[in-house]
Amino acid sequence: MHAIKVRDEETFQINLLNDHHSCPQIFEVKNVKTNWIKDKYLQKFKSDPKRNVKGFRVDIINELRVNVSRHQAYRAKNAALKQLEGSPEWQYSRLWDYSEEIRKTNPGSTVIVGTEQVDGEERFSRFYGPNGGILLTAIGVDPNNNLFPIAYAVVNKECRETWEWFLIVLKHDLNIIREHEYTFMSDKQKGLMQAFEEVFPGCDHRFCVRHLHNNFKQAGFRGLAFKNALWNAAKSCTVGEWKMRMQEMKNLSQQAYDWFNDKPAVQWSRSHFSEASSCDMLLNNVCETFNACILDAREKPILTMLEWIREYLMRRMQENRDKSCTKWKDKLCPKIQQILQKHANKVSDCMPIKADDFHYQISCFDGSQHCVDLGSKSCSCRKWQLSGIPCKHACCAIYHQKQDPKDYVADCYSVDTYRRVYKLAILPMSHEGMWSESCIIPPIPPNFGRRAGRPAKARRRESDEPTLKNKQKSKRKQVQKIKRHQTTVHCRTCGEPGHNTAKCPERVPLATQEMTEATINMEGTSVRAGKRKAPTNAVNRIERDRDTTTGTQGANIFPPLQPVEDPILEPCITQVESQAAEVPVYNPGPSMYQQLQQSNQHLTLQPRVQIRAPPPMTSIHGLPVFSTTSRAQAGNHNPIITEGGQKFLDLSQLSSSDV
Repeated sequence: MHAIKVRDEETFQINLLNDHHSCPQIFEVKNVKTNWIKDKYLQKFKSDPKRNVKGFRVDIINELRVNVSRHQAYRAKNAALKQLEGSPEWQYSRLWDYSEEIRKTNPGSTVIVGTEQVDGEERFSRFYGPNGGILLTAIGVDPNNNLFPIAYAVVNKECRETWEWFLIVLKHDLNIIREHEYTFMSDKQKGLMQAFEEVFPGCDHRFCVRHLHNNFKQAGFRGLAFKNALWNAAKSCTVGEWKMRMQEMKNLSQQAYDWFNDKPAVQWSRSHFSEASSCDMLLNNVCETFNACILDAREKPILTMLEWIREYLMRRMQENRDKSCTKWKDKLCPKIQQILQKHANKVSDCMPIKADDFHYQISCFDGSQHCVDLGSKSCSCRKWQLSGIPCKHACCAIYHQKQDPKDYVADCYSVDTYRRVYKLAILPMSHEGMWSESCIIPPIPPNFGRRAGRPAKARRRESDEPTLKNKQKSKRKQVQKIKRHQTTVHCRTCGEPGHNTAKCPERVPLATQEMTEATINMEGTSVRAGKRKAPTNAVNRIERDRDTTTGTQGANIFPPLQPVEDPILEPCITQVESQAAEVPVYNPGPSMYQQLQQSNQHLTLQPRVQIRAPPPMTSIHGLPVFSTTSRAQAGNHNPIITEGGQKFLDLSQLSSSDV
């Protein structure tokens, strides 16, 4: 293409144009620059500023069929965000203009920009306003027990000086005169305690019990027992119950009990809380919830962050206002109704005794007894006074009066109060290009410094705190898995560690352990064959019957067979003896008495086995037959013998006529 500029105009005239390209399209294109990628995908980054660089690079390759390095994609993203949001220098230079715009569009708002002189220039130090900021926050509780942001501040660091400045501005902004009517809750870290003692010396300052438990664990008192003891003491509503819970703590550990000596109970236990605030909260979860809501805004430059939070609060306040006007038809806020209904469901555990029109004595099935005064809206358990919501004892008395417990709830929990709280709105603001310029010298960005590594975004969780993934995976109570103590297994056979009896290498297999046993009646009544697993009992039996069994070592325990001199039965006897099977027979060693005489060492029995076959059983005419001379020696001449309900045929007593 060839073009010529027209004289005295900003116009070019094309003289030559060749729109036919013969070069093939290749994957590596050097003309694809960072600025070109930024301009092409600027609107996509405007709709999705948190777009992943890795996914962004894959989209470029798939759409344009050109190779883009990871660094090119990273630079293109940063350039697009910088063009959309502005550089930090530009954003800090517009802080005065931003504060003037807030005062103009939202009259009554307090906006303070603090600077300090550094090398002759005004450097940003802190920013306070009702519409944005991080690090320092003041969060209230609305009538529905939800968070209500009051003020925020961006400061150079969190310390006593910055907290004192923040609290002084907050005190002046809220026009706090009677400090004892206000209740603050904090984690008491990084100069907060000193700042409250300086700015709000007469206020009710509470300590978050979760942070108190974390400090308790760091002191060495870990475990579920100490945790339950601490929370039981914190939830106690009367001084007597608190003393009982602290005695339980003392029974667990004297050191744990002494750890609370420098921590006044008025700061962490309901038993010592003031009844003026109608609030029994033990946790500052509202601050943690707000920090989680503005997590995306905390990564942005200061003006973009403040505008993000302002728009978020503007939408939130309008949504809550519309919700209360269109959906809430009852007298109380929904969460308060749930708490009251929970107390009302426990009325069956109470038995009321009426004293007069206002006073009741309530007896419970757990053995407790309380006094309720409907006129002063109080109960001896103090739960009604602390929260402003009738407890189960009060609900029992109210129902006995044929009245509705909703009429006895504090006015701060009503829907009308909720609507008055959200009556004021955060008004919209025009675009930054339409802001009026301030005549004040714009500040330069602060030198906050940068720590090594990637900045942490998520809240740091405790070691025993369940993660969000585990909470979503199962609603069951998460139990901390305790590492088991490894024990060494010892074998009962060989006594060696590392294995048990079933895997012992010295263990005799079961097939070799089984042996054939011969049960012998020494009186010659019967001979039976059986099996047993181990030879120990057989050895003991032989040793026990050593008085009846005589002979030297290796002698047979079976008596010798006597031949039968009968020409008719001799073939039968020969056939029976030929079918005899060899079975193992124990031959004991020296007796226990002989071994003790020969040696003073420990007695061990070593059975010896010899193979000998007694005549097996056979049958004639359906009767079992055996050949022995024991019955002839005993004088029994009846060839048919009955023993144990069975009949046997004694061959030694048979004659040819019997056969």
